[in-house]
Amino acid sequence: MGEIRRVAIIGVGLIGGSLGLALKKISKIDQVVGCARHQETLDQALLMGAIDEGSLDPKEAVAQTDLVFIATPISRIVSIASEILLSLKAGAIVTDVGSTKARIVSEIEAMLPPNIYFIGGHPMAGSEQSGIGAASADLFKNAPYILTPTAKTNMDAFQKLHGLLSQIGARLISLDPKTHDEVVAIISHLPHVVSTALVDLAVGKRNKMENILLLAAGGFYDMTRIAVSSPEMWADICLENREALTGILKDFGDELYQFTHLIEEGNREKLMEKLKEAQRTRQNLPRVSPADISELQELTIAVPNKPGVISEITLSVGEMGINIEDIEIIHSTEADSGFLKLIILGEDKAKRVAKVLRDKGYHISVGKVYE
Repeated sequence: MGEIRRVAIIGVGLIGGSLGLALKKISKIDQVVGCARHQETLDQALLMGAIDEGSLDPKEAVAQTDLVFIATPISRIVSIASEILLSLKAGAIVTDVGSTKARIVSEIEAMLPPNIYFIGGHPMAGSEQSGIGAASADLFKNAPYILTPTAKTNMDAFQKLHGLLSQIGARLISLDPKTHDEVVAIISHLPHVVSTALVDLAVGKRNKMENILLLAAGGFYDMTRIAVSSPEMWADICLENREALTGILKDFGDELYQFTHLIEEGNREKLMEKLKEAQRTRQNLPRVSPADISELQELTIAVPNKPGVISEITLSVGEMGINIEDIEIIHSTEADSGFLKLIILGEDKAKRVAKVLRDKGYHISVGKVYE
């Protein structure tokens, strides 16, 4: 498996176009090929410098590429993968940017030819705007980017994709596909449904209160900002993640019922408890700060050369909500072993990761990257 030099992006809208712009700032990337359904989109992407060349044919676009991003609507990701897989050269890596993962990862992994590698991905970055015109090279800087390795994930392919995405400024977290879908149902998909429902509720009350929307300000605007996103995209997302989303919607309904009950009975004490707990939690949400390289810690892990190692280790770290700044695989001359090096920001986080992995039976040494 060689270095990633030539990249194809199928779907050069907001995410795909932003990937192209970001990747073209990396010196080792020689060429970015874009693919879209309309020539006008390719022309605009070329004009903006998001791609070096374009094609309307996905199979033509991916020929001789080292890495392919499928950045289409989620309803088309699996069919696009099926269409291009036999056109890829040996050693090529395929990833996607879909905001649901379980079905996509399972179905694409089941159809992979030998020596073609797939890793599910989900950049949690975006905008209410859509299309190539809204693309930005800085879209992924300090934004969470979830990778979903499985027991079938190739270690070298994962390292190469992880390293490339780190270079565009993304904060990499690993989750298994099912956990990913459950997490984004809460932190991404539910907020959009709630935002839409709030707007629909206001519209429904408009007949009784003619000027209700003219009075909308502050909280209403903040809560409903994301309702202007693409209806087509969000209909696909809701249906694709229906199991996790319907479950969390029911839980949210229970939460709203509790508020209704407390307000109806005038229970100020309990109401204050819930409001204060939410306030504390919201105030303590993590903020991304610039990395202090003096705080970088290196974990060296002795690993057996067997399938599933990369997913077990990276998923263990991801479940702790800790970003892996960098990852390196050192293959031993002995066929059955090697070393995995992880770079973690912060001594406390590194110690927590080391403890979790030691409890799983791994031998680990920890030290500062810069003394």
